[in-house]
Amino acid sequence: MNKNILLLTISFIYSLSLSSQVINTSNVNYKSFDDGTTYFIQSENTELNSAIESILEKYWTINNFQMVTESQVPSEPNEKSFYLGFFTYNFSREAGRTGALDMDYSVTQLILFKALSESKKDKRKPIETLATVELNEITPVDILQSIQILQSQIKFVKKLDTKKRLDFKELLSEICEQRKIKIKDKTLYLNEYQLSPRLGSKEDVEKVYSLPFEIKSKEEIEEAILNQEPNIVYAKFVRLRTLHFLVIIDAENSDILYGKVSTGFTQNMVGPRFLKDISK
Repeated sequence: MNKNILLLTISFIYSLSLSSQVINTSNVNYKSFDDGTTYFIQSENTELNSAIESILEKYWTINNFQMVTESQVPSEPNEKSFYLGFFTYNFSREAGRTGALDMDYSVTQLILFKALSESKKDKRKPIETLATVELNEITPVDILQSIQILQSQIKFVKKLDTKKRLDFKELLSEICEQRKIKIKDKTLYLNEYQLSPRLGSKEDVEKVYSLPFEIKSKEEIEEAILNQEPNIVYAKFVRLRTLHFLVIIDAENSDILYGKVSTGFTQNMVGPRFLKDISK
């Protein structure tokens, strides 16, 4: 692993897509969370473990945390014990009628769960999963981003206080209802490479978006996220299985403030309709 990746002073890399996330919204799962402890499972990479621990010490705020080895994780859930770790799953897809090619691929997820299965032959698997965030790579930058978003979602679910298990689309609806109004007091940072062909200039954006915005470089958006600037929001894309969601995220605390399903050939781009919806 490149040693530069492990420096915690590196810029928080901004990308145009964010990996999938799922959270169990039933409040039954979080009654003992505040008074409990989250145990982060160490890897065999000591440098990475050190980087993760430093990130957790600075950013993990929703309950106590400790670092443990996989062998210390029980196979039976405990009311006040929660576990967090990386898991990689391998998949194989056969070519279909749509012209898709045969493909072998893997998915790495940061998973919050209650216990690990007890298996002598296969790898131990999470039991009673509460939340997952998919990562492109296991680097301090991706870890930091996934931890912030995971915490933000848990805080929102606890505040929502429902016994229902909402899917991500339903959860976004609740988020929009409660948080969308916050966007009006903030400046939206957009990168020109995010904008659809119909928004080819600043003037085009002004025609459909009535709130404050600025066209910024990737580096400038990175800096806003790294500095946790309180008056800035930015656009991201969430990939969840076969669906793409376009969301607006607060640079200060990684709260999702607004989001909707993105469709069409430009589903990974910010279009006029999305900006109009935010302005309403």
